[in-house]
Amino acid sequence: MPFVEKDFLMRYFNQLGIVLARILGLKNSGKFEEANKVIEHALSELGLKAPEKYVSMAHDSFLSELLGAHQLNDVQIKGLAELLYEKGDIEKQIGANDLAKGYFSKTLILLDYITEKEKVYSFEREERICLILSFLNGQNNKN
Repeated sequence: MPFVEKDFLMRYFNQLGIVLARILGLKNSGKFEEANKVIEHALSELGLKAPEKYVSMAHDSFLSELLGAHQLNDVQIKGLAELLYEKGDIEKQIGANDLAKGYFSKTLILLDYITEKEKVYSFEREERICLILSFLNGQNNKN
């Protein structure tokens, strides 16, 4: 891996870590609106200006849109999965379960993509998938 690429990855993960820490801090303080603003800003940095557009997008075109039109790389897809998961969790905590379901569904698509690309088992990723599926299945049983 070229040095420039390593440098980019290190900076990207450092920035993502800072953003996620800020989001978690705001969530834990009950400042959901502020956490949402941080998420929306981070998504706009990826070129995704209206996150609700992607929630309503058909599952089969969601990933191709991100990889094609937005030209996100695998590292950015991982970051996006984290951001969408946090957005879904915030929506769940404020009782917007339909929105949470949408964000979690899109997160699952990204996590499946990451799992397929990496071909490496991740306990953290599998735990997150189980949490999402548990929520989605619980929501489906309530409908």
